[in-house]
Amino acid sequence: MVTQEELAICLREVGVRQGDSLLVHSSMHALGPVTGGADGIIDTLIDVTGPSGLIAVPTHTWDVVNERQPVWHQTLTPSHVGVLTNRLRERKDAIRSIHPTHRVAAMGSRAHEFWEGHECDDSPCSPS
Repeated sequence: MVTQEELAICLREVGVRQGDSLLVHSSMHALGPVTGGADGIIDTLIDVTGPSGLIAVPTHTWDVVNERQPVWHQTLTPSHVGVLTNRLRERKDAIRSIHPTHRVAAMGSRAHEFWEGHECDDSPCSPS
């Protein structure tokens, strides 16, 4: 079991600092057990990047929005790319883009800036 403190140390060792923007595309299975589970990981990411940081995760839905289920809802439709992405998008401070193919949920002081206009981007990631 990896503790949140150990995860924070590892993140800092690879260069993550206060104020950084992180696009996190991770697998809970590959990471292994962390104290607090997905919420513990998100809390650690928020702690390491601080109040001026940005945490974003892909919340793709192409596997759940399809011909049989064509309706998508910004807050209710789950992501199909993992537990971590769903836990972050469900947080009250998270916002989710409405990009037609590559939706992203983001948290942090610049989340609105990151998210704004994402539906018009011609790539999966906002240039901000």
